Amino acid sequence: MFAYGDNLQGEDLAKTLDEMRQNNRFRQVFFLEDTCYGESMGEYISSPGVLYLTASSKNESAFGSNYDPDTDAWLSEEFSYTVLKIISGYPTLSLEKLYTSSYDLVHGSHVRLLNYQTFGDIQNVPVKQFIAP
Repeated sequence: MFAYGDNLQGEDLAKTLDEMRQNNRFRQVFFLEDTCYGESMGEYISSPGVLYLTASSKNESAFGSNYDPDTDAWLSEEFSYTVLKIISGYPTLSLEKLYTSSYDLVHGSHVRLLNYQTFGDIQNVPVKQFIAP
């Protein structure tokens, strides 16, 4: 929720990215998003050069991992934990391999990759182009 009281909606995010693209504000954007129903935030994105990797489909929750009984809390989300572990171990991994690896390793939800058709060559773009462990 923003300070002025409105929630960010998927349509608003897509519109903002479209405007930014039209004004040459980016070459490529890589979103990593870990929330319940994550696909619903990225499903409207169609701007060229935007790749959206999310923890869950638009119809499911994302789940925690690494439960700490001393604090009675989950310490991380399964998707975030898994993706950061992959990136830390393999920073030269391609964006496509990051997706397929996280899809295979995250068991509580269905990892989604959106707008890959307009992004570019996800088979050869390394994660480290966007994130340095």
